[in-house]
Amino acid sequence: MKPWQLRLEEALRADAAPAVLSRDLLARMARSARGGEDLPASSLTHWIRAAARNGRLQPVLRGLYLNRWRSRPVTLADAAP
Repeated sequence: MKPWQLRLEEALRADAAPAVLSRDLLARMARSARGGEDLPASSLTHWIRAAARNGRLQPVLRGLYLNRWRSRPVTLADAAP
């Protein structure tokens, strides 16, 4: 696993991490994890798909995901607003 991926996943495990993540928010968090360097869209897509396969991101709608890294359980109701 690449260092930026470890930093991103660590941020997603934090108590203050958002329960619901948009693709845009994930891209901004990945950029931050890379020290401000942009991440190619294909790399982000690959990471998102792997996280979804592993049950860490639960797709809700296209481009919207529940954050399953959090220790507090997340439900579909969190995505309602």
